[in-house]
Amino acid sequence: MLATIAGLLGLLVKLAGLQAISPDRFAERAKEQRLAVETLPAVRGAIVDRNGEPLVTTEKRKTIYTDPANVEPGRAPEIAAALSPLLGVPAAELQAGLEADSNFSYLARKVDEATADAVMALGYSGLYTLDEQTRLKPADDLALSVIGSVDTENMGISGVERAYDTMLSGTPGESLQDRSLGGDHTIPSGRRTVQPAVPGSTVMLTIDRNLQQVAERAVADQIVALRAAAGVAVVMDRRSGEIVAMASVARDAKTDKTYNDAQNRAITTTYDPGSTMKIVAMSGAIENGLVDATTVRHVPAKVDFYEESFSDDSRYADEDMTLTDILARSSNVGTIGVAQELGETRLAENIENFGFGAATGVGLDQEETGIVPPLAEWSGTSLPTLAIGQGLTASPLQVLAAYNTIANDGEYVSPTVVRSVLSPDREEATRVVPDHRTVVSPHTAEQVRTMLAAVTSRGTGVRAQVPGYDVAGKTGTAWKFRAGGGYGSTGDRDYVATFVGFAPAKDPKFSIIVVIDEPRSGAYTGGLAAAPVFSVIARQALLRYDVAPGAPGWTQPANGTNLRARAAEAAPLPDPIVVMAAPAGAAAATPGPAAGAPVAAPAAKPATAAVGQPAAAPSPPARQ
Repeated sequence: MLATIAGLLGLLVKLAGLQAISPDRFAERAKEQRLAVETLPAVRGAIVDRNGEPLVTTEKRKTIYTDPANVEPGRAPEIAAALSPLLGVPAAELQAGLEADSNFSYLARKVDEATADAVMALGYSGLYTLDEQTRLKPADDLALSVIGSVDTENMGISGVERAYDTMLSGTPGESLQDRSLGGDHTIPSGRRTVQPAVPGSTVMLTIDRNLQQVAERAVADQIVALRAAAGVAVVMDRRSGEIVAMASVARDAKTDKTYNDAQNRAITTTYDPGSTMKIVAMSGAIENGLVDATTVRHVPAKVDFYEESFSDDSRYADEDMTLTDILARSSNVGTIGVAQELGETRLAENIENFGFGAATGVGLDQEETGIVPPLAEWSGTSLPTLAIGQGLTASPLQVLAAYNTIANDGEYVSPTVVRSVLSPDREEATRVVPDHRTVVSPHTAEQVRTMLAAVTSRGTGVRAQVPGYDVAGKTGTAWKFRAGGGYGSTGDRDYVATFVGFAPAKDPKFSIIVVIDEPRSGAYTGGLAAAPVFSVIARQALLRYDVAPGAPGWTQPANGTNLRARAAEAAPLPDPIVVMAAPAGAAAATPGPAAGAPVAAPAAKPATAAVGQPAAAPSPPARQ
């Protein structure tokens, strides 16, 4: 009896203490225990082309999951067998989830509403759904390597999806509400607050959906025709730096089918640029007043540097040639002579100024900068080999940006694939503005344009011609460095064929590069493998953007096949427009080393890219 009374007294004292000393603390704890917090996912922003056409959108989906503790004992095999045909998941895998030692297990992620309804209609206990989102691509795999992809949690892992992930993701919201002790229903009179999620921004690309399809198809057709390994095509607006098409296509050697590659080969692969590099020495010599387009030079059949001999494929005797002839006929010996007049220091400076060895600033991840040996480490044969595009590596986009500098009156403009970022309500836009810098004078650029026009009118690039238009450009054919070392031997070589140029020649609208990797036929040169693809893409680009034909002597065909197309206007942007640079974290442009600066030498090993080769590799003769 006394013990009972003592216990009651102790309880009363404890209750009094709780009420008198810290009643608020325990009341708050009780509230916390019945408060359910739910994260409200933000809708990921869309990715659209320059005309506002959707390339990637977000759609709500259902995820099927289970609480194994609520699954009726012994029925997991039966449930798994019933779910397997609906979810397309092996029954054994589903059974393992239903019998897992946890209170939560995914069965199928991001299925459509109809599938989720069919699952729940089976009436099995322990099965539940939750709302998730999935990325849809209305244009299928168009511009796959540019757009990139997301992981299961909708986080960007490549391409624009990764570079602009923060802007696309939006801001998640939060829902707070009181629930019963079991958590199975809300308390009507309880608390409920909702902080809405903020949807992600829309990213508007510079890509033109229609022209992108043209580029991808043209490259794919040539890959099939030549049984090539892969191909790249990039179309760039010469003034703005906007990339209106960027195709990356590969061929499956087992099935012989082509596909849009997830790897953006225009920036992730590097290769020996070969004869396309010759404009660097030519531009430098003209800029320094040493020569001009009409200067005549005596060009021997071959020239020796130390133990290396350099010659031309199609010339076997000494000859007097103008600078224009040297470029049009892609003379190695003539180009080397011009480079000698320019000298090592100025050649090195020009290589750097044209953007080789540095990121382009395109703003996408995994961009390769290529390998350019610093001047302090040049050997006795470095000047001739570098002048004709050997002994260094570059990405297709770097080569295109260099040629665009000539097209753009000597001003380098960094390429970009993003035009703007639109706010969720699309009332504001953040505009991506590329960097500009002067490389050579307009006078020098004009002369080089004239010289490059001769390449397509009477030189190695005649197959790049476009009916009704004057075009300019340069062929390049390089031996490909093999993974096991070396370039193979005569009759057993791999090639990379390039044509890069712009159109119209005098007042360019677009700069375009086409690279065909490992063409497996006699048509392995830049003039045979890449130039015809350039012609197809350039014609469609000029017509689509209402560029009037105007080549001398050209008249409109009676059948009207070359009538100008209706102008393709980009979607207007709202005001206000805020200027921003491309994401620094994705692929920040870094300046190349100053000529002669003490920079560590690159490792003498093949580049990791598919068509790469080391700067330290033995240098074959450049080819047209």
